[in-house]
Amino acid sequence: MLTREQVSLLRHAAIIIAAWLGFLLLAQWAPQPGEGRVAAQSDAGSATVAAP
Repeated sequence: MLTREQVSLLRHAAIIIAAWLGFLLLAQWAPQPGEGRVAAQSDAGSATVAAP
């Protein structure tokens, strides 16, 4: 049987692992460089610059 301290340590470890997994899942959904609306807007902005 686990002691109260061991259960507490296991609970903390589970919380840390769950937080890391959540972070990794959110990172998968983040826009990659060169993708998305922000990149399209920056490309359009640079295309409208007039050459002297």
